[in-house]
Amino acid sequence: MLKAVAIGVAVVALAAGAAGQSPVPPDRVTLELLNEVKALRADVNRAAGSGIRAQLLVARLQLQEQRILTVVRQIDDVKKELAGVTQARASLEAVVKQGEDPAVAGGQPMEKAFAPLKQQLSQVYDREQQLRQSEAALNGMLADEQARWTEFSTRLDDLERVLIGRH
Repeated sequence: MLKAVAIGVAVVALAAGAAGQSPVPPDRVTLELLNEVKALRADVNRAAGSGIRAQLLVARLQLQEQRILTVVRQIDDVKKELAGVTQARASLEAVVKQGEDPAVAGGQPMEKAFAPLKQQLSQVYDREQQLRQSEAALNGMLADEQARWTEFSTRLDDLERVLIGRH
């Protein structure tokens, strides 16, 4: 930074001195100063561009974190519902099995009495399958979102290495 200020002062001094004189062809020192100013301008532009890219990557990284949290919550909800459905299925299976046992029903199975329970058990089986499929799909989505998060994080790490390498 001190170097940039010194160069700026030198350029202003040269310009002020040259303002009162007739045009003089640039000498070697003036050309070197001009080249240094151009290099500084290019460095500032690169740093500004890198800063913008870093901000965009951080925003994308945060968005991915939100997406991951949303999918994790959905997985938790499905797991909770699945646990309840699995417990309901086990209870219904026990009741239906008991009703089909001729020893319990006085020597004859109670098919007609347990038909609604069997229908309900079938619906519970279907819901359990749907929930297992939803859980698998959500786990796939979670893996995809985590991969995207890793990609953005890696890109941010790469940008950080580039920026640190310049200083």
